[in-house]
Amino acid sequence: MREIAKSQAEVGEIEAAKETAAAFEDAGSKADALMAIAKAQAEAGEKSAAMSTFEAAKKTAGVIEGAYWKADALREIAKSQAEAGEKDAAMRTFDGRRRRPEAIEDTQSKAGALRAIAKAQAEAGEKDAAMRTFDVAKETAEAIEDTQSKAEALGKIA
Repeated sequence: MREIAKSQAEVGEIEAAKETAAAFEDAGSKADALMAIAKAQAEAGEKSAAMSTFEAAKKTAGVIEGAYWKADALREIAKSQAEAGEKDAAMRTFDGRRRRPEAIEDTQSKAGALRAIAKAQAEAGEKDAAMRTFDVAKETAEAIEDTQSKAEALGKIA
């Protein structure tokens, strides 16, 4: 059903996509569908509606179980906000998401989440923020005790 909602949004059937998204019980699927709807609204020039839908996607992503998956959903939302031209909103989402990895207990996963944030920030044109996040990712990776895991994490960051 996630793909149905995304397809509906892509062809401009926004209300139908919203109805489909509302039927989701899984927060991850619902957040993903809302993000697709917001992107379609932004592309149609409906900036106010897009901002509202992005906020709904963020709120929905906030209830996703598992810190890694929650942080990943928020990264995707921030990236979509940036692609829609909403750089300030994207940076607010990135800033909030940068704090999410703290809830990830596994250091290697935390370093990976931070690396993904930095990459998305760089792709959004936020080079300074990306460099700060890469620095935190590197520090986190350096704290990994297992030598092989540390090398893998640092290699992915480089």
